[in-house]
Amino acid sequence: GAGDVFLAALVYEHLKSKNLSDAIHFANKKAGRITVATVGDGSFNLAPGVLWTAAQQNLPLLMIVHNNGGYHQEVMHLQRMADQRSRPFLHGNGCTFDNPLPNYAKLAEGQGCYAEGPISDPKELGPALKRALAVVRRGEPACIDCIAQPR
Repeated sequence: GAGDVFLAALVYEHLKSKNLSDAIHFANKKAGRITVATVGDGSFNLAPGVLWTAAQQNLPLLMIVHNNGGYHQEVMHLQRMADQRSRPFLHGNGCTFDNPLPNYAKLAEGQGCYAEGPISDPKELGPALKRALAVVRRGEPACIDCIAQPR
């Protein structure tokens, strides 16, 4: 039922690498509940080792990656600074992930987690969530890589 899912809405914070680490902590401490971590792709990039820990410990953790191709808070700041100083903005300036866009589902699979994606069609998200939740209900971690708009 609805009471068995613990939502850890892990959004941007100063120490981005703590996002998945915090989710591991919640999943380990909330016996009988499922932890759902929504995490940006930038934060996901900083702590992929926690995927192995989640798989090795059989933690009931669902990770949903908001894959928008970069650290867009920083990109927007760089755009503002370039505009204020009447300078050209160099796309991304090292803050975007493209060419190629990382496949976080493959990264999660490589660490022993069930994974789906990258998902770019919203119609595919519901069925993917159902499949991933079935895995997590068995006590295993799952990851869904969701393609999103940059802003």
